[in-house]
Amino acid sequence: MASDAVFLLEEDDVGLTTIFAHGQYHEFTNWTAADGLEAAANKWPAKEAIVFDDVSYTFADWNAKANQVARWAKSIGLKKGDVIAVMMENKPECLFMWTGLAKIGAVAALINNNLRGKPLMHCIKVCVF
Repeated sequence: MASDAVFLLEEDDVGLTTIFAHGQYHEFTNWTAADGLEAAANKWPAKEAIVFDDVSYTFADWNAKANQVARWAKSIGLKKGDVIAVMMENKPECLFMWTGLAKIGAVAALINNNLRGKPLMHCIKVCVF
């Protein structure tokens, strides 16, 4: 399946973000990734959003997966403002984690999964402290 989803993000000096998606421009201020996902899931629930290997996810699928992550994160006590180190392969699950954490107001500190040793420890220390 080919996707016609194209996202280009541009932010101007007053914090206004313009998103080009599905052939239309949309402007948002102070939106998080979670807000954008919710809007896309409401506007294009059946549109293909993610294609990875032989699996595709619609915006509604992605939103549902992000909601699962958000519920899990709340259940273990994560809350708005918490910074969580996320070290995952570049797969859809990483997007689900990132947007799910954004839904509860937590910040995902995305860490390169190829890091090892001292560089990895440095990244973890920086995002946790």
